[in-house]
Amino acid sequence: MRSPVLLAPVLAVFLSVPVHAGQPRMQDVEELFLADNAYPQEAFELQTTLGMSGEWRNTWEVMTLSLLTEWGLTDRLQIEVRAPLRWELGGVVAGPEEPSESGIEAGLLYALVHRPDLGLVLSPGLEVELPLSLSRSEAPGLAATPFVAVAQSLGPVRLHLNLALELRAGGARQDLELEPSATFAATLPLGTLVPLLELGLAWEDETRAWLSPGLVWRSTPWLELGLGLPTRLGPKGVAEVRPTLLLTCELELAVEEE
Repeated sequence: MRSPVLLAPVLAVFLSVPVHAGQPRMQDVEELFLADNAYPQEAFELQTTLGMSGEWRNTWEVMTLSLLTEWGLTDRLQIEVRAPLRWELGGVVAGPEEPSESGIEAGLLYALVHRPDLGLVLSPGLEVELPLSLSRSEAPGLAATPFVAVAQSLGPVRLHLNLALELRAGGARQDLELEPSATFAATLPLGTLVPLLELGLAWEDETRAWLSPGLVWRSTPWLELGLGLPTRLGPKGVAEVRPTLLLTCELELAVEEE
């Protein structure tokens, strides 16, 4: 397993990108396809995202539905809960031997650095995965993923970097598995349309590389529709494709003072 320490120079270069102070930030995407966004929800802001994706290898194999809810406790701190539902296209529920099989996922995100004048946001966070069952030996076990998400404005382009380390206890055997990952994304807000491109790398027993082009449509400030094509690259080319559709809605629940 490669060490994520090698990514430190990349992070240093990323944070040293010059920007123009005071330049207004165009509306960026709320949700990425491969990683967490660095921007937290504002205080008393509720955001829900309905996601639908499929998995294709040699044929269409699995469909996944997920509902993500994010709630801003303050302008810097948010909590989130994700409830995924995964099944095979044949109608049989995917077995717990699948590593991606999960129950409820809960997490938090804190904007440690929030500098609108520099176009910079740096947010550490933590996600915890609670599987549906721990009684079977092949169950995926508990998983915790600390991460750091960074967003940087560079003219009209928005750059995103996400560094994460998944720690998973392997079911009844309680073997600890480590999986570092890094994701880089670039978005270009063009009015109501935001094209984006993501590149993800993950290391466990082998290196896995993901490339995800996408397009997001923001018809209003509170509604976002995104279509992405996460693609896993292998030695012989494309190894897996996961077309993904995300529908995101925001609701401001703060009471305005008269």
